[in-house]
Amino acid sequence: AIRRDGERRTFEVRGRAMPHQGRIVRVTAARDITEHKRIQNELRAARDELERRVDERTAELAETNRVLLQERETLKDLLTRLETDRKLLAYEIHDGLVQESTGALMHLEAALPLLEVNLEEAKSNLEQSKHWLRRSIDEARRLISGLRPPALDELGLVTAIEYLLQ
Repeated sequence: AIRRDGERRTFEVRGRAMPHQGRIVRVTAARDITEHKRIQNELRAARDELERRVDERTAELAETNRVLLQERETLKDLLTRLETDRKLLAYEIHDGLVQESTGALMHLEAALPLLEVNLEEAKSNLEQSKHWLRRSIDEARRLISGLRPPALDELGLVTAIEYLLQ
């Protein structure tokens, strides 16, 4: 209904037929529910806004979760590669540097008793030790260079990567 001042009002109307003095009369009651409808509409709008914000936040969380899972996989891959590199380095140290150093040590140990008995053979063992020690030093330098290429210090990261790719 519209009032004389132009304000729109909402009413709930209920009616019922009832017997009265031998006749059936209709009894009607009207109640102004304008405020109730206004509050209902505000609640509906607030619920819709809340649902929109929940959907928005859920999408943000889903994206964050996706990124975290991707980073987790990248980290797992990186750790696996790191462990592979560490194993490879351990094998290289064992099979190269340690073997050559052991050879040098054995020749030195063999030369000591020979110094008083057979000077020429002792000298040969010392030369062999020197040879094995030089190989050990070369191997150590190769391993160090593999861990941190000199080009990295000399040229910087980007140029060193380009150099290594050539």
